[in-house]
Amino acid sequence: MPEQAIQDGINPIAMAVAAGYTFIARAYALEPKYLAGIIAKAIEHKGSAVIDVLQTCPTYNDLYTKEWYEGTDLPEKKSRLYKLEEQGFDGTVKDVTDKAEMIMKKAAAVGRSYETEPIPVGIYYQAELPTYEDGVNARIPALAEKPLVDIDTFHRDVSPLLDAMR
Repeated sequence: MPEQAIQDGINPIAMAVAAGYTFIARAYALEPKYLAGIIAKAIEHKGSAVIDVLQTCPTYNDLYTKEWYEGTDLPEKKSRLYKLEEQGFDGTVKDVTDKAEMIMKKAAAVGRSYETEPIPVGIYYQAELPTYEDGVNARIPALAEKPLVDIDTFHRDVSPLLDAMR
């Protein structure tokens, strides 16, 4: 790839916010300790997580190289990356019942995701919300004791569902 694409690239951070992910982060592949920390936080997060990993590709991408990310091609060497937390950014929603806070944190995450020089890495957005599994277990309490395959679904009382649809 000798030059940049003509059209805008896909913004995975903005797409993850729009898709409803509850843990959204970006990290750089050549900072393995930092990347490992982000991956560990994503795994520990109870909910859906996405990590945008910036990486070099010597075969197909000779623009975004290790030297480019490190800024060695600039007149004054300066990294093209910065850590969100070092700039005081906190994408964690403190009160998930506060819709205004959630909207503000999502908007801030999307806004930061469009920054290009320097590029922010770190946790853009995080909210501890009930998961799909929590909802299913609340609706079908028997699933907490045994898997769906072992539950007799053919002989259950569906009259409350039918009444609700009338």
